[in-house]
Amino acid sequence: MDGRADRGGAGMIFGRVREIWRYPVSSMGGEKLESAIFAPGGVEGDRLWGVEVDGAIAAPEKRKVCRPLPDMPARLLGNIPEVLLPSGGWARADAPEASAAIAERLAARVRLAPHESLAPRYERLDVHVLTTAALASLAGWISDPAQADPRRYRPNLVIETAGGVEGLPEQDLVGRRLEIGEVRVEIVEPCARCALPALGVDGLAFLPELIHAVSKRAGGNFGALARIEGSGRIATGDEVRLG
Repeated sequence: MDGRADRGGAGMIFGRVREIWRYPVSSMGGEKLESAIFAPGGVEGDRLWGVEVDGAIAAPEKRKVCRPLPDMPARLLGNIPEVLLPSGGWARADAPEASAAIAERLAARVRLAPHESLAPRYERLDVHVLTTAALASLAGWISDPAQADPRRYRPNLVIETAGGVEGLPEQDLVGRRLEIGEVRVEIVEPCARCALPALGVDGLAFLPELIHAVSKRAGGNFGALARIEGSGRIATGDEVRLG
């Protein structure tokens, strides 16, 4: 490939799956998986619950009180998400201590609830796809390349792109399909970025420079949103081919 993925033919190797992520509680930290079931609607167990802060749906990119949420991990065991407590233990999202721990960190009133009982914050496509080529481009746009970390962008799939693929290839693939493991994924549109990636998470710095760089160099888009066709399991290391 010569740097633009849309010039590649069907069946050509685009890369391999490097990371798989899901976010059992919207706006909170996610969990990195070795494999997961992907089906229409998204990754199995993704964004099952949400957070209400002072009577409104959490929006870390808009409301300062919500900014710590992406740095607070959640995971899924069974059908109910769990939240990491300051003690290092985990509490089910439906247990009072889970909401209490978040409320103490935010200094606000907090309610955790399944998504269907909360007003939807936004409509979203099934999965967010990000490539290492895009991350390498971002690293070249900012003063500290180490801050170009996928955790800021909350992807479901991070694809290690094949040699020769450069720029923002997932955006070049809009309208095309990827074959990943047992699953076929249609790239639908670039992912418009809000201020959320600038927030510090997992030891990364608060870095507004990221927002300016993506706005100037990529029209405010980074990564791509995709629709899943059929269902199946995707695992790290799976080959990714252009459909």
